[in-house]
Amino acid sequence: MLISRLPLFTFILMLLTGCGAFSQAAKEANLIQSSYVKYQLTIGNANKQSMILVVQMADRLGNHVTGFDALIGQSEMTVHSTVNNRYLFIFDDINGDLRFMPGEPFALVELDPGSNLDIGPVMLKDEAEGYPLQLVDKSLKKIVNVQLSIAKGGEVTTLSDPRFSYEQANIGLWKPYTFIENGNTGLFFLSEFDSSKIPVLFVHGMKGTPRDFGSIIESIDRSRYQIWVVNYPSAVPLLLVSQGLSNMASMIRKQYHYDGIHIVAHSMGGLVAKAYINQCTRNNSCRGILSFTSISSPFGGMESAQKGVKFAPVVVPSWYDLDPGSDFINELFKPNTSLPPHLLMFGYQNEGVLNFESGDGVISLSSQLEYRAQQQANQVIGFNENHVGILSNQDVHQILKDFWLRNEAH
Repeated sequence: MLISRLPLFTFILMLLTGCGAFSQAAKEANLIQSSYVKYQLTIGNANKQSMILVVQMADRLGNHVTGFDALIGQSEMTVHSTVNNRYLFIFDDINGDLRFMPGEPFALVELDPGSNLDIGPVMLKDEAEGYPLQLVDKSLKKIVNVQLSIAKGGEVTTLSDPRFSYEQANIGLWKPYTFIENGNTGLFFLSEFDSSKIPVLFVHGMKGTPRDFGSIIESIDRSRYQIWVVNYPSAVPLLLVSQGLSNMASMIRKQYHYDGIHIVAHSMGGLVAKAYINQCTRNNSCRGILSFTSISSPFGGMESAQKGVKFAPVVVPSWYDLDPGSDFINELFKPNTSLPPHLLMFGYQNEGVLNFESGDGVISLSSQLEYRAQQQANQVIGFNENHVGILSNQDVHQILKDFWLRNEAH
């Protein structure tokens, strides 16, 4: 039989998801890959004291704006653009109102997806003409006509939001394009912003949702902390997710001017958060991160992802990054002296007849305790819990809160 020649994990995955899911995943993965072009952008005279906005447009006048990114405290960024975009309008948003006003330095760059993917150095100039007339004195938040809905930043909602359902999380794994197109992505607030409270940002893992952190969130002193959550499709390349998180966090910090933030991530979310922290600390653009806590994160990658890349009928893009030998994994641990304090928590309650390696039933101990991750961590502590159960452990909650308090005191 053909099935007998398949790796066991592939056979099980097909039983759980059905061949139709692989077929749909193939279509959506190909759609994402074919829809995006990655440009390397350098601003030759970026003002590191203000926010540079990079607006993606399908036409020169700005009639069709498909998205925008923010660049703060740095001069380089990776722009993930759709193939239909033909121009980047870049301007120094001096007053931070997400509007272009004549007098603000700008540059208009024509894109050529077929050849030049390295843009720069681009020089911003204060000129009386040459800017997109349709963008003058108009809020980008209101005029964006996105083909893939721009991630929401700072929208207030609750954990019961349908966008955080496990049905939507499953769509994010097998239909990532649909997940994005439906407007599920973003950095959300679970209450109105309060300048007197410290933000705590939660980042979920593969096929996860902000609801995974419900037990931890319930235990948090809401008179001292305010809760923010990230929601993203877990099939998307992790570098794209971390870049999106970086852009959203930069804009929110510029808008709300908070002093410090704690980041808590579970499973694959720990890799996303680590990549984001690496990026912004090297660019000196996230000095407000008070601490980083990873819970059951595969810092050494996952052998199952490696096998999936090799044998599965279709490869989910994020599996490439989870391959233990991937460039993404290796980039996580480049020397960096500016990292915030890191609490690394791991689980070791192995369950199930098919789990032959020590771990939490999903992630192996060797991956959770990757030696380079331990070297960069300030505290490493384990719990006799499985991959999901660790999030409900009361001792985890208390250790987490104690860790925050110690680092707020510095």
